[in-house]
Amino acid sequence: MISHNNNMSNLSMSEKFFFKIIDNLNRNGAHTNPKHVKQNIKNFLENICREHVSTVLSSNSRGVDVGAGYGLLSEVLESYGIMMYNLDKYPPKDGLGNQIIGRAESLPFKDESLDFATVFYSFNHFDNPNKAFDELYRVVRKNGHMIMMMDFQRYNNQEYFIRLNELSMNKIIYKNNNDFTSNIINTGFDKKEFETMISEHNLNTVLKKDFPATKFYDKIFKTAKYLYILEKH
Repeated sequence: MISHNNNMSNLSMSEKFFFKIIDNLNRNGAHTNPKHVKQNIKNFLENICREHVSTVLSSNSRGVDVGAGYGLLSEVLESYGIMMYNLDKYPPKDGLGNQIIGRAESLPFKDESLDFATVFYSFNHFDNPNKAFDELYRVVRKNGHMIMMMDFQRYNNQEYFIRLNELSMNKIIYKNNNDFTSNIINTGFDKKEFETMISEHNLNTVLKKDFPATKFYDKIFKTAKYLYILEKH
């Protein structure tokens, strides 16, 4: 089981699902069912949206999920009546919703044309995070939101990451270890860098929510994950 400093009874539903996903990977290893992991992730996203994201969005909102992958986040947000675009550099063939092939550093939207933009777990992997942040800021309207789930890690154990890819959810996305290594191992982003971007763009931090590190993650990551909801003035 996962070891963490919080009593599970005191955690929100989204935090409980976060730990459930990691516990599933930790205990089941090669027996982990990718579909089951994807469902756990969707459950986690549903609770994140219900507890936090839906509080700043209206049912007629229009947004883009950048680095959308399979489009699970968009599927959840669309259940609120929100119109979503799924943008990814390499969208999967069986991805959901309105898929757009594109790069975060050059978003195919007019200035201030969207109510919000989301980036969940993909900011680290953009070719140019600074340019990507500028683009997110550009396409979101005034009083709109940038909603971002961030990893503030310098990945520090290549062999463990490759093993994780072999055993678990990353097999859903990456075809082989070389692809996985080039996209994951050689990335990382610093919290100070990110919060400097927030300050330079004069964004209001509506929410900053941390999801505590676990012993499982300590083998790979140096810190926790954070959900940011940022408002553009």
